[in-house]
Amino acid sequence: MKKPYTHTHGRHTGRTHKMILEAIQSSLAGNSVCILCPLAGHEVDHIRKQAQILWANIGLTIPKDFLFKTIQSRDIEARIDWKSKALLGSLSDYKLFVDHHVWVEQFGFAINAFHEYDN
Repeated sequence: MKKPYTHTHGRHTGRTHKMILEAIQSSLAGNSVCILCPLAGHEVDHIRKQAQILWANIGLTIPKDFLFKTIQSRDIEARIDWKSKALLGSLSDYKLFVDHHVWVEQFGFAINAFHEYDN
C-alpha cells in the first residue's frame, strides 16, 4: 500500500525556519504576530526556541506581541479564517503565520486525497 502524500513529502526542507523568519520580518515592520504551532509533541517549545535564536541573532528578544499558539489555545479555537489565514475575535489585529505541520494536522486528509492517484 502506498504511503500517504503527507508522510513522504516535504521533510526537513526548512519551511518552519522560513516561516519564522517571515514572522520576524513582519514583527519588525510593526505587526503583532501569532505563530500557529502543531499539536504534536513539544512543537510549540521547539518553534519558540528557533525563534529565540533568530531574534538573538539580530540582537533582540521576542516581543510581547509575538505569540505562539496551537489550534487548542483558548483564544484560537474556532477563530481562524483558514482561507485568508486570518485570526478572528480578540486576536484579529495579529498577523497569523501557520506552520506547515498544522496544515497537515487540520487538512491532511484532503491533501492526501488530492494526491491519491499521483504516479
